[in-house]
Amino acid sequence: MDSNHSIDPMFLSNLMDRLHLRHSLLDTNSFLSHSLDDLLLLSDPESDADVDELPEDVKERSLLAEEEAKLEKEIIRIILSGNSDKDLKPNSGQSVSIGEHSICVGFHEEPGSEYRVWEWHGHLIIFDEEDGYSPEYIYGSYFERSERGW
Repeated sequence: MDSNHSIDPMFLSNLMDRLHLRHSLLDTNSFLSHSLDDLLLLSDPESDADVDELPEDVKERSLLAEEEAKLEKEIIRIILSGNSDKDLKPNSGQSVSIGEHSICVGFHEEPGSEYRVWEWHGHLIIFDEEDGYSPEYIYGSYFERSERGW
């Protein structure tokens, strides 16, 4: 085994098969030659390749991940601003719009815990030239730390 690899490639292959996971940029088992870090961070050894040359499904997943990250950042910004009751309507069962996206937010607290756990789910609206608008289901969570406990 190569000393650069921190995990056995056969173990990784077996684990990914059991979890039905595949590296999105590769259609064959050639991912076994890449390090675990490359695989998990989705770094492409040919990263100089033009984005237009990527398969369409990879571009769509990349756009989805980018939009999901923007939405998560905005939700956390609202939580930390102290305006969450008004802007997110947590635990109300009502959906709220953030940009073009619709989500439902809730939180729960454990007595004596240092954290409030925020969770959200909803739909991101993604536009594709070929398919038009399509909703993509998302789920996220954030652990808000409290100095005083809840």
